[in-house]
Amino acid sequence: MGAAVVRDLADKLSSDQVSVRAIDRRHVATDQWPAALLAYRQHAPLDLPICVVSPESAADVQAIVAIAIKHKIGIVPYGTGSGVVGGAWAEPDAITVDFKRMRKVLSIDRDRLVCEAEGGIVGIHLENHLRRHGLTLGHFPSSIICSSLGGWLVGRSAGQFSCRYGKIEDMVLSLRAVDGKGELCTFASDPLPKPGADDLQLVVGSEGTLALVTDARLRVWPKPEAEHYWGFEVNGVAHGLEVMRTLLRAGYAPTVLRLYDEFDSRVAKRKADGSEEDPDALSSQVERIARDLPVPERRGLLMQLKSALKRRSLAVALLNPSAMRFAIDRLPEKCTLIIGCEGSERLSQAMMEGMRQHCTRQGASDLGKGPGVAWYHGRYHVSYKQSPVFMLGAYVDTMEVSAPWPKVVALYDAVRDALKDRAFVMAHFSHAYLDGCALYFTFASMAPQNAGQDELAHYKETWQRALEAVTTHGGAVSHHHGVGLAKRAFLSAHHGPLWERFSDVKARFDPHGLLNRGKW
Repeated sequence: MGAAVVRDLADKLSSDQVSVRAIDRRHVATDQWPAALLAYRQHAPLDLPICVVSPESAADVQAIVAIAIKHKIGIVPYGTGSGVVGGAWAEPDAITVDFKRMRKVLSIDRDRLVCEAEGGIVGIHLENHLRRHGLTLGHFPSSIICSSLGGWLVGRSAGQFSCRYGKIEDMVLSLRAVDGKGELCTFASDPLPKPGADDLQLVVGSEGTLALVTDARLRVWPKPEAEHYWGFEVNGVAHGLEVMRTLLRAGYAPTVLRLYDEFDSRVAKRKADGSEEDPDALSSQVERIARDLPVPERRGLLMQLKSALKRRSLAVALLNPSAMRFAIDRLPEKCTLIIGCEGSERLSQAMMEGMRQHCTRQGASDLGKGPGVAWYHGRYHVSYKQSPVFMLGAYVDTMEVSAPWPKVVALYDAVRDALKDRAFVMAHFSHAYLDGCALYFTFASMAPQNAGQDELAHYKETWQRALEAVTTHGGAVSHHHGVGLAKRAFLSAHHGPLWERFSDVKARFDPHGLLNRGKW
């Protein structure tokens, strides 16, 4: 069958649009889900697609789907492979459609504040193009340098400025996509509800299981005249969350609103001039904490904790997560809150001053511009700090979920408790809204050498425990990374009876069941 599929694709498209080379098939076999790295480290066999197809137009995408229907083979859409939940993993009896050649900006309307672009365009290229026209999309995910517009749309991406501009589903006005019947459809927002009017928001977030996005119309904004960032210190997670909640309820519209828990605050803390915290004072504090530890655990742990705090490294915390948790819990309950706003000079200054006064009235300590400016200049760096942990033979991953305000603290505590003897955990709270916020956990661990469990199984069990805690405490299993393979088992339980309706939607959009099979 594979040869016939490749032959039909080559006949319909140009010869350089279809590749069966092993290196090309390997390139699109996985996304950045850490399970892929662990599987590779264990020399596990990797599924490769039949071939890689690179469309250059919506008509090409239609032709590809028609051939897939003819041969009854699956289609896996692939943008840039920056996803972290396995949503773009290849299937052995399917073709992978690589959208990177569909990367044009189609139009920009400065008067109506609308732009059109193809789904394969990389985020930073789109934003830079808009900036040259004095505009911005306002969408700045940490992966902006290596993620695509199509990926943002199908994953319901959130940028670091979502508190002000919303998530990608708030920015898209319409999109075109090829469904599983091979039809090119236009999905658009409609202010007057009517049958099918919600189809746009069904496709957005569908992770390639309903249709293949070719291009989209997006709402854009004038590039801001001024930006202001500020830092505050609050007395623990619960206090910081209440400051955030009341700030939004008071009517303020910050661009950035981010709270870091105690350890995440420590590892990222800088003075206004960018220098590290005083190491001598830090060492004295750590030594006081270590006195409370059981005697057998003091040796080595003191050095580990000092190194973790001074070097801002997760790797040193992995060998003894329970003891490290014991020590970290005894750090002073001081957390860092970052606030930013932008717009006209006059409005943004007034906004920041009002928010600064609100925070101090709520008991937060004013740290000045330093922490906020430091965050702004390093806001993309975290995406490049995981490799050293894997090089040590450990693993690190992030889990973003969301919850309404009344459930956030309990959910945060529950996830940490679920992993306390298994992984080192820290978190920050971002993407805050009137009704709740996202929790962004980072956990790192190392499979015990004498436990008889390989690291991939250890990793999957860690995720299992964490997601059980999330669903038990009323959280949503995803906020912006999507579901993919990592969270698939929990999706139906999270949605309950509503999940049954997805089968109806799937049958309507993709009656042959070819689009991203196994991801729903």
